[in-house]
Amino acid sequence: SYIITLLAFLITLIAIIPNFAEAIEDSSWGINTHTPTNDQLELCSELGVGWIRVSFNWADVEAAGKNQFNWGTLDNVVAQASSRNIHIYGSIGDTPPWASASGGRNAPPTSASDWHDFVHACVSRYSYWVHHWGMWNEPNLPQFWTGTWEDYVNVILIPGYQAAKAADPDCLVLGPGLSDANRVDTLEFFDSVMENAGSYIDIATQHSYAGSVSDIMFFIDNFIYALLQDRAPGKELWLTETGWRTDTQGEDFQATMYWEMCEAIEAREHIGKVFFYQLSDGPEPELWGIVRYPDNSHKPAFSQYQSYISGSTPPELSSGCFIATAAYGTPMAREVKTLSTFRDRFLLTNLHGKQFVKCYYKISPRIAKIISGNKLLRLIVRTGLRPIVFLCKNLPANFGERE
Repeated sequence: SYIITLLAFLITLIAIIPNFAEAIEDSSWGINTHTPTNDQLELCSELGVGWIRVSFNWADVEAAGKNQFNWGTLDNVVAQASSRNIHIYGSIGDTPPWASASGGRNAPPTSASDWHDFVHACVSRYSYWVHHWGMWNEPNLPQFWTGTWEDYVNVILIPGYQAAKAADPDCLVLGPGLSDANRVDTLEFFDSVMENAGSYIDIATQHSYAGSVSDIMFFIDNFIYALLQDRAPGKELWLTETGWRTDTQGEDFQATMYWEMCEAIEAREHIGKVFFYQLSDGPEPELWGIVRYPDNSHKPAFSQYQSYISGSTPPELSSGCFIATAAYGTPMAREVKTLSTFRDRFLLTNLHGKQFVKCYYKISPRIAKIISGNKLLRLIVRTGLRPIVFLCKNLPANFGERE
């Protein structure tokens, strides 16, 4: 009967896997990575975010000329992110010199069809994993866009939307991704885009920086979201950039703001996701990252964000036995203690056991969240764990020792 029960338990886990992937996609938590290295993607996995914002720069991919693509770096990013079950919000932008009248990355392309063709090629290539695409970054700032508002709508947004939908009808187009450096101009730009081309945006995005979370939320709630409701009622809003510098505001302040922002996002149904700016510092003097450069050491905000993400999964996970704790409701349950003892006495005393525990800690908190919120799943998992707990409890003291 134990074998039958164990098989039923394994079948249940297989059934959970699609829901697990969906739960990651539904995650509210993201971070800006630009074009991340493999080490940085591993940091994202360790952090526990479900989403990263990645730069798909036209000027880098098609730099040499029309239809002369170099996809190598982005191929690796998408493959490595998908292998870690991290979803990507792709931000497309930057005009290559051959397509720009002035030669600048921030200038409008001389031909909207060149932009259309690149977006179509990009979305087509990565449609197996990337389904959310942003049309340009902060087009209300001259360092990113020297065209007019009308240019943004007619040359970038509308042709980009049409190209993306032609390549992948199920993808979602995001925008306009404005900076709030000048909030009056931001609101006028946002209002104009949503009035004239709101139907070409599936999810509205905004970037907002300020000294406090309360100031950011006041602006988002009472101005950005209010305008969105007026122009496109019911449309989802994502906060795709927000953050604090540690070179001017300090690492402890950054960590406190991360926690407060997470609480603020979780309290608002009208903000779907937040993407903090940014994962890693660089050599530049402005330090926005939660990981230091060049040694990738964690700042306090990394641990705060990581704790919030995992801590908002199931309650009371101090035992480390996430799935068992979710199933039994407390780390003090004798079954959880039995499994914890097995981990400490047997798994953590050998290489293969340590590798298993490391892998388990990466994926189990999110599975535990699914289990903890469903009474039937908790019952099924408890039933499936019963023979495993029995075996762990009755193993001989010298189990696993070499002769």
